[in-house]
Amino acid sequence: MHRKGLISALVLWSLIACAGAADNAWTSLGPFQGKVNCIALSPAAPGTLFAGKENDAVYRSTDWGAHWQKSSSGLSGALDIYAIAPHPSSPAIVYAATELGLYKSTNSGNNWIEPKWFDYA
Repeated sequence: MHRKGLISALVLWSLIACAGAADNAWTSLGPFQGKVNCIALSPAAPGTLFAGKENDAVYRSTDWGAHWQKSSSGLSGALDIYAIAPHPSSPAIVYAATELGLYKSTNSGNNWIEPKWFDYA
């Protein structure tokens, strides 16, 4: 893991730990109902988080989880999002693994390209 990515992950962990440390309880950071399968921190865009939900879509926050927006344009219906991988140096590129395959966004998760239509490079 790159040093910058490690530092970002530690900052995220600290924010989550501190959110529940004051009263020994967890604080919700999202508008989520249901199961969140994965969460990813963008190493190229500080403060940008992605969350993948079961039978739903990808959600994105650009303010450390204070506000979230659903990002499902281009995804084939309600999908299980198993993993999200933001590109380590390009904030525009994000990958999402679903039961239908790997989707790619070239605009920070605003739109997704179906697996058969993009080059994996």
